[in-house]
Amino acid sequence: MRKFKVGDYAGVGCMVNSCGECEACKRSEEQFYTNAKTIYTYDSRDVFHINEITRGGYANNIVLSENFAIKVPKNAEIEKVAPLLCAGITTYSPIMYSKVKKGDKVAVAGVWGLGHMALQYMVKLGAEVTCFDIVEKKDACLALGAKEFVNVKNPRFNEFANTFNCIISTIPYQYDINDYRRMLKLGGEMAIVWLPSAKRKTAA
Repeated sequence: MRKFKVGDYAGVGCMVNSCGECEACKRSEEQFYTNAKTIYTYDSRDVFHINEITRGGYANNIVLSENFAIKVPKNAEIEKVAPLLCAGITTYSPIMYSKVKKGDKVAVAGVWGLGHMALQYMVKLGAEVTCFDIVEKKDACLALGAKEFVNVKNPRFNEFANTFNCIISTIPYQYDINDYRRMLKLGGEMAIVWLPSAKRKTAA
């Protein structure tokens, strides 16, 4: 019995198919594929469907395995559901992995699309969130529940040694990871969920 019928809303994340046979697939961790047959939603050659290139959100329609689609309730606000399927899960996963909990002191480095999702998740979990960015975003961060916003150009940026249980970096530019590593408490964890550009040298 299929889980979808005509007219249902379906949510699609960043993968649309995989072999289903390798060790990674059997553990529901297809992103760690071992046979190069995990098909991503965008700019990926779909070996299961005549090698067409997937177009992600730029496509008018998409073919995928229903195992990679999430049933979305008809009364859901689609504009709020959509961000959860990419930026949402990208940040939610490391937050769960690091077991962020109420009372933890945590930080978000780079408050862009991914960063603002991480901020909201950790606030909801009861953590105390500090945000860092090269662009002034204090009002927006505080409105989303952050305890503090610090512009990395401000001297205060150097005052957070041995402070955080967890840091999530979503910075897309070249930066010195040691600036944030020193902010971790003993045993703290840092998740990097965006690969910095190799071409730009702007610090963030």
